[in-house]
Amino acid sequence: MASAFRRIVPALLCLLALLGPTRPAAAETPGFTGTFLQLLADHDSWDANRWQALFTALRAIGVDEVVVQWSVNDKAPTYQSEHFTAPPNIALPAVLQAARASGMRLMLGLVHDSAYWEKIKRDPKLVRVYFRRLLLESLAAAKELAALTAEDPTVVGYYIPQEIDDRSWLEPDRQDVLVEYLTDLREGLRQIAPGLPVAVSGFSNAFAEPLVLRRLWTRILGASGIDRVLFQDGVGVAKLLHGETGIFLTAVSQAAQETGRAFTPVVETFTQVAGPPINDKPFQAIPAPLERLKKQLDTAGRLPHDGIVAFSLPEYCSPFAGPAAAALYAQYKSAFIH
Repeated sequence: MASAFRRIVPALLCLLALLGPTRPAAAETPGFTGTFLQLLADHDSWDANRWQALFTALRAIGVDEVVVQWSVNDKAPTYQSEHFTAPPNIALPAVLQAARASGMRLMLGLVHDSAYWEKIKRDPKLVRVYFRRLLLESLAAAKELAALTAEDPTVVGYYIPQEIDDRSWLEPDRQDVLVEYLTDLREGLRQIAPGLPVAVSGFSNAFAEPLVLRRLWTRILGASGIDRVLFQDGVGVAKLLHGETGIFLTAVSQAAQETGRAFTPVVETFTQVAGPPINDKPFQAIPAPLERLKKQLDTAGRLPHDGIVAFSLPEYCSPFAGPAAAALYAQYKSAFIH
């Protein structure tokens, strides 16, 4: 199906050009308003000053939202936990402190399982059992996070780390299992933290045609009660060619509009140089060139959105992530901050 779709991409692009953008293009290319942040093992050694310096640098380029991708990573919490017993990476309290001092908004991710992609390939009945366990773990994390951040205005919502692609959930029985999980998790979070929105993210492999993708997300958002979808443009890992991204972003944007949900495009700020499907080595990426980022931002900005989120500035566009990332940060700041 992917190859068949790619043959009709040029025609679709021509059609979109004739119809025009979803809304008039901005006079200037929009910049990032948010970024993802992955809390990794080495972050445990960061002190308060280093976190504050990172958040100050993010604010200096117009970022006011950070999506913490997970609070528990493979059973290892990023805070002092009574439920999760794996050795912790105690970074989240310092992140919360730096966010408060910087006037930053935080979306807190829940439980990440690195085996997720393998486990969801199984029979839908087994996937349902897996999701039930993951639901319990996610709600346990949410309860601890709610206690940790009680009445903290810095925390503006929760993020579900299980990403949704356009290939795994097309069969009706598998889609039912996914929607059931998201619905139950959304309801549980509503009881734990009334009033806080919940977000989930997704991406396209150019496997499902845009109309199929739109229908998938219309059902997910309409049935589950999820408040916000963050949709990745896929350029950094070459899941999509740059000329294709607008087609798929538009499909999900339309699903969000139909269901009254928030839509946030996610721009990948890196270029993959190793790891599957390139080779059998571990994943490796380098900062993207600024001119490519400008094109990605321009495409994302043509759709109705509630901000544009980067994946991810701390790793690929920051003064604290090596010379190449520092250079991209300086170029971006010079181009976008006046």
